[in-house]
Amino acid sequence: MKAKTLTPAAMKRISVLFCAGVLMSALCTAFVDCNDEPKEPGQRQEGSKGEEQSGEQKEEPTEVGITPVPTSEIPEEVAAFFEKNPMIFDDFFNKIDYSYDIPLPCFTINSMKELREYAPSATVLPEIDFGKYTLVITRYYTTGGLYLKSHAIDTEPDVMNLNFVFGDTGKGLAAMFPQIYCEFYPKLPQKTIEIKSTTVKEY
Repeated sequence: MKAKTLTPAAMKRISVLFCAGVLMSALCTAFVDCNDEPKEPGQRQEGSKGEEQSGEQKEEPTEVGITPVPTSEIPEEVAAFFEKNPMIFDDFFNKIDYSYDIPLPCFTINSMKELREYAPSATVLPEIDFGKYTLVITRYYTTGGLYLKSHAIDTEPDVMNLNFVFGDTGKGLAAMFPQIYCEFYPKLPQKTIEIKSTTVKEY
């Protein structure tokens, strides 16, 4: 079969059509770019790599509720006492029979009389204004790579929740180490309190 040869007139028409197509494509691209909203520096773009893979943005858990009273706002003699006696309630928790796989017991202290019930009898305690504060105590466990990142109390439920967020670095010894939690909070409601914990992997 003999191949057909394009005439000069036909080649000119094809060249014109090709140029017109390129021009139209450029105009469409410019129109779309003009209608895009400008993004502020550091603003997360739509359709980022994380969203393309999972379809949703992952957020790191954070504590929910009221945070403890800062040490700077607690009377100096009270803050110094607990700083010098970080394990003052250890003997009390040693008497409680529980295992690692059940929620740890958590207690609220709202009077000097209640404080005396948890502290060793021979300990000379500082005077604390329990009309202003509630002392919250519990015991939790860490490992060489597990640490307490943040903590707060949600007072809204019928049973208050002490929300722990732990960080796990994946490093260090796997052995369990007991830690006493002892924090002053603004006066809390007279409700039962339970612990809820979340662990965030950092590796």
